[in-house]
Amino acid sequence: TRISHKNAEAGRATDGQVEVEVYWNRITNLDLRGFGIYRNDNSSEWFDRDFLVDPTSELFVDSGNSLSPGNDYAYSITSIATTYDGFQGESDFSDVAAVRPLGYV
Repeated sequence: TRISHKNAEAGRATDGQVEVEVYWNRITNLDLRGFGIYRNDNSSEWFDRDFLVDPTSELFVDSGNSLSPGNDYAYSITSIATTYDGFQGESDFSDVAAVRPLGYV
C-alpha cells in the first residue's frame, strides 16, 4: 500500500522549538497496524523518526531540538501491516514531503 501525503507544514512552536506537521490520506485496511515515519536531513540516508501504532492516524508532528529553522527536511511514510516481523510487512516509501521550517517563536 502506498501512502500519499496531503501536505507538510513547517510552523512555529510557542516554546522556542520548531514544529513540522505531516498529513496523509487515511487508509482503511483491517490489516494495518500503523505507520513508519521517516525523515531525511538533507543527506543520502533516511532515518526512522517514529512508529505510530494507530492505524487511524492522519498526522505526525515532529518537534524538538533536532529541527532547525532554515534547514530543509524531507518526510516519507510507510504503512505497517499487522504481519510485520521486522523484515516483511512494511510498504514502500510514500511520496516525499519537503519542508523548510520558518523559525522559532
